[in-house]
Amino acid sequence: MKLSKLATIRSAPVFRDKAPQESLQGNVRALTIRHMMRGQSIDWTELRKVEVEPRFLDHCLVPGDIIIVSRGDQNPVWLFEGAPEPVCPVGQFHIIHRVGNVDPRYLTWYLNRPATQAKIKARATGTAIQAINKNELLSLELEIPPVTTQLRIAELYVTTQQAVATRLRLNSLDEKEAARLSELWLHAEGDHA
Repeated sequence: MKLSKLATIRSAPVFRDKAPQESLQGNVRALTIRHMMRGQSIDWTELRKVEVEPRFLDHCLVPGDIIIVSRGDQNPVWLFEGAPEPVCPVGQFHIIHRVGNVDPRYLTWYLNRPATQAKIKARATGTAIQAINKNELLSLELEIPPVTTQLRIAELYVTTQQAVATRLRLNSLDEKEAARLSELWLHAEGDHA
C-alpha cells in the first residue's frame, strides 16, 4: 500500500526572511535536524524556545505526527507523542500527518528499518546533498500487517527505544561520575609531587 493512501504529508515551514530568534518568552520550542541526528530520544524540554510569527503556529506538531529528516545522508524518523509546549519543526523535515488505520509507532519503526531507509535513499535526488521530496515519499510502498501484528511490533519498538534511552542516560551518568572522581583525585591534598 502506498503511503499516500494512509496519510498526508506537509513540510516544515521555511523561514525565508529571518530565522526564528531564541527567546526565553518564545512561543514555541524549535525541533532542528541536530536533535534528530543524535540517535537518541528527544527530550522536548531541551529544545530551545524561539519566537515565530503567528502564521507559523499552524505548523506545530500534534501528537501522532511522524517527523522525517528530508535532506542529507540519513533520513531518521521520530514519532511526536506530545509536549507541554508547542513544538515547531525548523529545518528540512516532512511531517507525516493523519495516519489512518496504522499504528503510528509501527509506521515509525517501519520507516526506520534499514530496508525502508534504503528505498527512501533510492528516491532521493540531488548531487551534493540528497533530498527526498513529498511526492516521492507519498509514493513509497509500505507493508501493512494486521493490527495485532502492528501492535506487537510497536510495543517491542517502544520498549527497545526506552531501553536504549536508559542505557544512554546511564552511560552519561557514568561518564560524569568518572570525571568528578578524576577531578577530586587530581586535586586531592598531599597527592601532588
